[in-house]
Amino acid sequence: MIRGRTLRRVQLDQIAEVEIKRALQEKGCPICRICKERLSRSLFWFLSESYAEGSGVTKYVNDWGFCYEHTRLVAQMGPAWQKSAIYQLIIKSHLPEIERLLENLQRLRGNFFSKIIAKMGFRRMMVRLRTRGTCIFCETLSQTARYYSARLLDIMHDSEIRKSYESSEGLCMPHFVNILEQASIEYFPQLLEIAEMQIKRLKELEDSFQEFFRKGDYRFSDEPKGEEQTTWIRAIRKLLGEVDLGID
Repeated sequence: MIRGRTLRRVQLDQIAEVEIKRALQEKGCPICRICKERLSRSLFWFLSESYAEGSGVTKYVNDWGFCYEHTRLVAQMGPAWQKSAIYQLIIKSHLPEIERLLENLQRLRGNFFSKIIAKMGFRRMMVRLRTRGTCIFCETLSQTARYYSARLLDIMHDSEIRKSYESSEGLCMPHFVNILEQASIEYFPQLLEIAEMQIKRLKELEDSFQEFFRKGDYRFSDEPKGEEQTTWIRAIRKLLGEVDLGID
């Protein structure tokens, strides 16, 4: 009988399989799509509830907030109350450290021993002022990508999944590399299929670029323009993931 935590894991794996199947039916890298959806939910619940919870607070205070990209998303979501609480706490937590840093700098005007103590204190304060690691939302994305990449490998033995994968746009390069790095040798057949698919999609982009430049030649410039005109957009997303380029 499956109990407790094991049952919960089985349920999560089943949900993940459904999500992967759905993501494979849509455009772009399936892992990117799932990560984007998970990030949106994480941002919502973070700004609704967990912005004031212990470990999360420690994380974003130590990191001076969030990375540039996720700061932009935080700024666009939620009411001003939560965002004010977050950034007030960051400033309030670090202000005493900067004040002590100033005290050490002021001691540099003192005698020889005062300067030595001040320099040691200055170095300690600089260590404290540096961010401790990655942004809390970057970690969420990394964990999501690892989990769903592992689940994709697990279910690639299913003929329906393989068929859906072959019809999809496949993985972006970052998630392709990620899945190669974390997979063990037992997944060799799945990795072989994924690598073959990756090469196929990259070659399709290369062919589309060839068509773009062919139609740019004055001899063929009167031919109707097609998907080759936006190949560069698809190429960027293939190389970097489903990034927001600010264009349609």
